[in-house]
Amino acid sequence: MFRRISAVVIAFAVIVALVWRCTGDEKATAAPHATPPPLDRGEPSPASAGIAQPDRLPAERVETIREESREAPRATAETVPSSTLGTLRGRLGDAVPRPVQDGHVWVKLDRGETEGAEQVDLDFEALVSADGTFELAELPPGHGQIIALCRGWVSRRTPFDAIEAVTRRLGREPTMGEIEQAFQEEGPETLEAQRIVVSARDALVVAMERTGAVEVTVRKQDGAPLAGAVVSASPEVHWIGAEATVFPWRDWKATTGAGGRARIDDLPPDESLVFDARHDSFRMTRADRDRTPSVMIISGMTARRELVLEPAD
Repeated sequence: MFRRISAVVIAFAVIVALVWRCTGDEKATAAPHATPPPLDRGEPSPASAGIAQPDRLPAERVETIREESREAPRATAETVPSSTLGTLRGRLGDAVPRPVQDGHVWVKLDRGETEGAEQVDLDFEALVSADGTFELAELPPGHGQIIALCRGWVSRRTPFDAIEAVTRRLGREPTMGEIEQAFQEEGPETLEAQRIVVSARDALVVAMERTGAVEVTVRKQDGAPLAGAVVSASPEVHWIGAEATVFPWRDWKATTGAGGRARIDDLPPDESLVFDARHDSFRMTRADRDRTPSVMIISGMTARRELVLEPAD
């Protein structure tokens, strides 16, 4: 019995050995003749077959993209899709007598508020018709401000909003320190141009108020009136999140006559309007040169000041 079992075991072992040997001979025989097919350029190698590889651009294409990025122009009003552009229609407030004379409006859209026009200040200007209406075409939708000026009337200003100004300038919610700094830079009493929304469907009505004037008498040090002195003023417009600019459409200058007086009209109300006087043979005193004179302009009123000029060196 034992011998029969041993014979079966031995026979089974022999069969396994023969099978293993035949398999090994086939592999050994195939190996010398197996040559991998040539790889096409750009195809993955056998070592990386089945492994996801990140897409890579050719070096030439990468360089091209870099060049295109460097040469890409900044977005301007012209790059905004025409399908998003609209027309802003409005009129001056009813307090302004008709016909309106020498009327102008100026719209400044906020930086970064318009699609495709990030970091760009968009300015638009139009004339005001005799009936007080105006129209500005091809404006992108967004928020902004407006000023208007005509003979004897100017757009009314609105209170300064420090939080809104610093938020728009930074493009995020400001910290308490940044808000405090904004108030210190402008002051809560500062007034700014009226706010508007370009996408509003209703016609815009610009609130208006009477302009003011300043009359400056220029004298020599001996008290005699000085003719031929040029008096200049610098009325400012305060924009949200941007630097103030000089009010447009006027040169804000006047020349003194024989009595030494010069008058500048159509001035927007201002708590501290800066002005000066220049002459070919005279100049302002040291005190006035170090601290430029200023005057408060009140709606519908004329402010009067005197300047004394000394002989120029």
